Amino acid sequence: MSRAEQVLALVLTGLAARPDTSGFVTHVERSWTEGDDVLCLVYRQPRWYGDLTIGLRRTVEPDWSIDGVADEVLVGELDEPLGSMFDTLEPDEDGVMWWSGNLPEWKERR
Repeated sequence: MSRAEQVLALVLTGLAARPDTSGFVTHVERSWTEGDDVLCLVYRQPRWYGDLTIGLRRTVEPDWSIDGVADEVLVGELDEPLGSMFDTLEPDEDGVMWWSGNLPEWKERR
């Protein structure tokens, strides 16, 4: 199992274990990995973004532990709003607003 697959499995398990209180839940629509070190999540978070679909594409740092990267995704990335970065995001052809690098080649249709 690649590092990205290990992190993604921990993130999905962590999200599934969270209670749904007051609509503060992340709804994952789809997820996948690219190669050994990239994970992607397409999700909705009604508490922050209403009915928008957000995409996170992220590299798994080689010098971080698998648990450390999963915790960073869960707590530091998915549990926090995007702040001023949100205003710069543009939806792709599927309406997904990608972040964390947001390079054009990362906006491939999934």
